[in-house]
Amino acid sequence: MTDAVFNKINAPLLQDTRLGGYAGILSARFFEERIFSEEAYNGIFKEAEDAFREKLDDQTIIGYWRGEFWGKLVISAARVCRYTGNHELYAFLKKSAETMLSLQEADGYLGTYRNHDFVCPPAAEDAEKLVGWKCCWCWNIWCRKYTLWGLIELYDLLGDEAILTGARRLADHLIDQLERLNLTLGETGTFAGMPSGSIIKPMLLLYRYTNDPRYLKLCVDMAEDWDRADGKKPNIIANALSGKPVADWYPGDTWAKAYEMMSCLDGLLELYRVTGTEKYFAAVRAMYDLLVKYELNPLFSVGFNDQFSNAARQINGITEPCDVIHWMRVCYELFTLTGESKYMDSFELAYYNAFLAGSFKDGRWGARGVRSHGRHLVEHQLRLKYSHCCVNNMPRGYMNRAQAAVMNGGEGLYINLFDEFDAVIACPGGQDSVSIRGTYTRDCRAVITVDHRAQRAEGLLVRVPAWSEKSEIRVNGETFAPAAGGWFKATLAPNSVNLIEIAYDNTPRVHPFPWPTPRLPEDAWKCVRFCSRSETGLGNMNYEDMIFEPRCTLTMGPILLCRSKLIGNTESEMFDAPSVFGQDCALTLEDETTLGHQCVFKATLTTPAGALETRVCDFASGTNVISADDARLFSIWF
Repeated sequence: MTDAVFNKINAPLLQDTRLGGYAGILSARFFEERIFSEEAYNGIFKEAEDAFREKLDDQTIIGYWRGEFWGKLVISAARVCRYTGNHELYAFLKKSAETMLSLQEADGYLGTYRNHDFVCPPAAEDAEKLVGWKCCWCWNIWCRKYTLWGLIELYDLLGDEAILTGARRLADHLIDQLERLNLTLGETGTFAGMPSGSIIKPMLLLYRYTNDPRYLKLCVDMAEDWDRADGKKPNIIANALSGKPVADWYPGDTWAKAYEMMSCLDGLLELYRVTGTEKYFAAVRAMYDLLVKYELNPLFSVGFNDQFSNAARQINGITEPCDVIHWMRVCYELFTLTGESKYMDSFELAYYNAFLAGSFKDGRWGARGVRSHGRHLVEHQLRLKYSHCCVNNMPRGYMNRAQAAVMNGGEGLYINLFDEFDAVIACPGGQDSVSIRGTYTRDCRAVITVDHRAQRAEGLLVRVPAWSEKSEIRVNGETFAPAAGGWFKATLAPNSVNLIEIAYDNTPRVHPFPWPTPRLPEDAWKCVRFCSRSETGLGNMNYEDMIFEPRCTLTMGPILLCRSKLIGNTESEMFDAPSVFGQDCALTLEDETTLGHQCVFKATLTTPAGALETRVCDFASGTNVISADDARLFSIWF
């Protein structure tokens, strides 16, 4: 089959990219610990496979989600395998695929529910009797979504037709099951059917391999169910195009699950590529604008602890790494379809800050909730030792970043991100080798070398971030001063080696948090979600450490700054000192960067009341650790 719409911008192959600098160190450590190690093979992956043997997700009337972990792991691992060319991992993934296919049942079901037909949530009153609240969980089809996607990724990597056959049997079983039960996809699962509806993405990947019209029909039917005249929840397409904030679409705080809704947006963009139906594309573009306006939280992710609930007005920021990764994905996919720089602006801010903050330094674990102050939330879910919903997704975030930095389109070579990186990418008549070096994350400077190996000229487009009010770009010695936002454009001569030096605006900035935050009672929903008093939470917070008074944040370029005990800040200066909010405040930074951090500065904040000196560092490296014994480790607030 041929897509109706093609990307305007295309990424290099993963094997032709290499992350460097701080992110390169973090990602390599993460891959070593959670993908390549003996513990990964014999512990992490085995635990995920065992969920399909044990089938414990429906041991009560409430359905759980152990079945998502294998798919998440192999989607990540397949991409890391391409990136690294690791032959041992290749062989291991082949064995894991064979193991999973051996667990597929005669009717095609491959999942972690003993009752295959448990696809709808229990009655709220019955669930409340069991767990004390009206829990409407059922993740059966959501888990199968990840299993299907994992199989397709492995088929793409390994080329084994048995894997594709297994994926088809899984998809056919689901379609037959829905017909037999007389259910639509949107009537299943939890959170207004969005987890089930997110199967659009892998189902369309399968459709491309098979051209089976039933797979496409399932996806179109689901999408059209999000554009209803009766307004039935979630009605994503109609509501996105209405311009209303997501939190105002329907009453209540807890229905608008951020991770799952953005997974559906990813599916709608894929369906737009396949069908060319314009409203699918228009809805996701409109959703991007709504999320930037109403849901962009202080950490440059979207949502409040995995809910869309006007997060832009919540000073107590907490974001799930799954949300960060899927926000990055939505921005990435929109960029490939449009070439508009604003999507890469958002990708950059989310990646350097909330994403890297959630990927822990030791490479062994990651946050379940990245917070603005205190400590990050760390969880073990469902009595599992090795997995939770976010940590298995994190390699995908690194791989998305690897393919986002340098891309190619109809206008030429696009340079999107500027920390250390290397790539080779095809261009008309040859290829470009790109090397990025410098100190971008501590002073917004970088040096880019482009070896253009082609007999014809090619365009060069360098992203100028919207935050860079004063920019200088030198191309082979010639100096330019591009405006903020959009693209600086030049030309690469045939068979030329080109030196591009960028100096973006590194003026440190003070940002007053613009929304008043009324003090909420301790049992209010947002307080409960911020403090996250879960039995397995290693990072629960005290209500007394929530903030309800105005504060300010500091940035340098795309980097959110914080104070942290990891760089010597005291608890008193982080949590007890008066705020600079409401004062005329000037900020200067003096570089004191040390090993293990993207940037460290001596900061001087000068107000009419005097000067305050303190140390600050990038939010990511000042916070990305497990802080089991210290609930007051860091703060972005000044």
